Amino acid sequence: MYVAGSVLVAVGIALTGVAHGPWAYAGTVVLWSVGEATVGGVPGAIVAGLAPEYARGRYQGAFQWTWGIARFAALSVGTGVYAAAGPAVVWWFSAVAGTAAALGVGALAPRIARRQSPPLPLPPSPLAPPAPPAAPVLPEPTSAG
Repeated sequence: MYVAGSVLVAVGIALTGVAHGPWAYAGTVVLWSVGEATVGGVPGAIVAGLAPEYARGRYQGAFQWTWGIARFAALSVGTGVYAAAGPAVVWWFSAVAGTAAALGVGALAPRIARRQSPPLPLPPSPLAPPAPPAAPVLPEPTSAG
């Protein structure tokens, strides 16, 4: 589902380059928004699952930091490419790079699944009634036969 959602984002953003008129632009926004809603918290969950328990905060911080740097770089580089090479290059690059990245994550999915930390057991709820005591184990009767 993550790969499909990511491809929707890539294609929706790329279709902005061929949209003409408010309804076409709105359609592209709907398309990439559905993709974003599909992938939602998946990347953060992957990062948390890959991180050792004691370092999850650092992993999450580093992950979010890379997103900030990528946004800054995309604005700087994208604007320069748009001005120098034209809008078609930006939109086609968005489609190709976004789809390639989604397929790359899909190809890594088996390795990611193998490396993920096992889920931690949930602590007992303070509102839950206490568990009944375990029944004593009685020895099996033996037959003298």
